[in-house]
Amino acid sequence: MPKDIMLFQMLKQFFTGEPEPNHFGMGMTFGQIVASDDNFCVANGTFCLIDMQYGEFDASRYSKHESVVMLVWHSAGIIGNGGFDYLFQGPWQGDADYVATIEAHRRIGLAKSADAFAAAINQFPGSAMPSDPDERYRAYITTDEDIRNSIDALYYEDSDDHRERAVADFVRQYKDQFRHLHKLR
Repeated sequence: MPKDIMLFQMLKQFFTGEPEPNHFGMGMTFGQIVASDDNFCVANGTFCLIDMQYGEFDASRYSKHESVVMLVWHSAGIIGNGGFDYLFQGPWQGDADYVATIEAHRRIGLAKSADAFAAAINQFPGSAMPSDPDERYRAYITTDEDIRNSIDALYYEDSDDHRERAVADFVRQYKDQFRHLHKLR
């Protein structure tokens, strides 16, 4: 792309506050996102619009359809950066016991990921996780590293492509349930 066109786009974005659409689903309307053939664009773009609507992550605030997207996509981003070790280090507002997160994965056909969540939770005595993220993390890492790695591996048996397709297909199937996102960009 010529530099003068790139400069024009950057200035336009600066003065209008409207980002240029991209394949990540950012800067696109929901109509553009849901019409995309790119599963990552649909999943990530919808996640970004929902996140923009609510701000801070809190599963208790989302509709049942929004919850599926937010719980699956947000957990995938965290687990993808460090496994369940990393997930358990932070708060999980609105679903501290991960029950809704497991159900969201099952609902869209990510059974291996749901099973991995259940296996991770079963590592806590009595399957009762501490609510404090620091205590939860310290308790989880007392589990043998090979077991923790096998739980992460079970999660990854649902590949990134499978996860992207599952979330995108869900959004496309229930696009009317996301119509309130049309006003966002």
